[in-house]
Amino acid sequence: MPNTQIGKGCIVAAYSYVQGSFPDFSIIKGNPAIIVGNLKEKDKAFLKEHPDLNPFYDDWVEE
Repeated sequence: MPNTQIGKGCIVAAYSYVQGSFPDFSIIKGNPAIIVGNLKEKDKAFLKEHPDLNPFYDDWVEE
């Protein structure tokens, strides 16, 4: 919707009615859309399995 701000790295579920402002790394879904999770929490498990990716992830998150 107009004047909506979606932060960096967000995931928006299909058919969600997104309006307003959403912080970085949010998982967004619903009608109206709400924050249902945080990608940084989900990424922790993946990065634990692949520690060689941590420097790249950290650089991307900080930008």
